[in-house]
Amino acid sequence: MDSQHLYEVSLTRKAPTVIEYNKEPVGYSTLYDVEEGSGWLGNVIISKHHRRIGAARYLIETMVNRAKEQFGVRELHLVCHNTNTKALLLYHQIGFKPYDLRIVTNEEKVEIAGVVMKLTL
Repeated sequence: MDSQHLYEVSLTRKAPTVIEYNKEPVGYSTLYDVEEGSGWLGNVIISKHHRRIGAARYLIETMVNRAKEQFGVRELHLVCHNTNTKALLLYHQIGFKPYDLRIVTNEEKVEIAGVVMKLTL
């Protein structure tokens, strides 16, 4: 995680959230386009060294609660790359349902499917 990039993104987002493990930042996420009971979950990032220990679930559940309690969000949306199977499965376990596809470009400049998902709060 590049801290300068995270800081710059956080200036344009709501509820920037960092989770720590042993006083070390291990996860980050934000909300964006929050309006009229709807919002988007974005920038869900978990350190490679802290995956598969529940950090992502904890971060996503924290963001769901913040969206609902702080901003009155009733529908939380997200876009997850089709190549990120573990994240798609986790979002499904939490209750997100797919409802659309978007063509997105990955880091290698290759077009892939972005699975658009929604959770009713």
